[in-house]
Amino acid sequence: WMMLKLMQASSHADKMAIGNPALVFALSHPKFFREQFSTLEGAAIVAKRRQREVASWVGFPESDSAVKTLSKLVPASVTISTLKAMRRGINEPHGKKLLSHLPVINAGVVAFAADRELCDAVPMSLLEEVSRTAAENSDCHAAPMLQECMQLCRFLGESTKRPSSLRKLQEWHFDMSRRWAIKNPPQTGPIFVPPLEGTPTIQPILSESELLQEGMEQNNCVAIRLKSVRAGKEFIYRVIAPERATMAIVRGPTGQWVIQE
Repeated sequence: WMMLKLMQASSHADKMAIGNPALVFALSHPKFFREQFSTLEGAAIVAKRRQREVASWVGFPESDSAVKTLSKLVPASVTISTLKAMRRGINEPHGKKLLSHLPVINAGVVAFAADRELCDAVPMSLLEEVSRTAAENSDCHAAPMLQECMQLCRFLGESTKRPSSLRKLQEWHFDMSRRWAIKNPPQTGPIFVPPLEGTPTIQPILSESELLQEGMEQNNCVAIRLKSVRAGKEFIYRVIAPERATMAIVRGPTGQWVIQE
């Protein structure tokens, strides 16, 4: 809505949006991309400048390459959180190099570019596949999966791999989760007490064995959160609908429970 209002207020922003919707979206939300307060009217004035100057105004490098990189972000990935992560990545040498080598960028690619360790670990063949995967447009899946694999490798004292495709990454993730579960069998102990009641479609996970089983079923490493669950710092739920998922909640700044992931 804010982007449409800016385009209505400025013919320059309207024209800019044809080739670079991500840049206009950032320009239309100055309170998220500017340290100093600015209004939509101020953004409309800035829209008259060169695109590299507009990019600088919202915190990106003042360069033609930054403008080109922004123009490669697919519309489905243009969100405040993705653009902020992209800004972090493009302001670092590792992220800038990664983003410049791909013809198309989506949220999945940005998640790699914003993290130095993941940048160093991911092969270009995997990144190219992620950039072409529609499921990675609105949310990132491959990056947290690779991050979990690397974390499990550290727990198990093993060296990391560089999976060349999404299929190989998924196979590695499943294998690492399975072997971690074997080395960390569930203990008999008290039933976990959920801080929030469940529903027919959001069910609390009440034991260590259930937690391990959830990780196996969902092919994630939720079981490594066991220590934190025991300490009462977070709690895990099994989501049945509208789609199958695993949900973690943690204590917020004032003690209330909020969704973490």
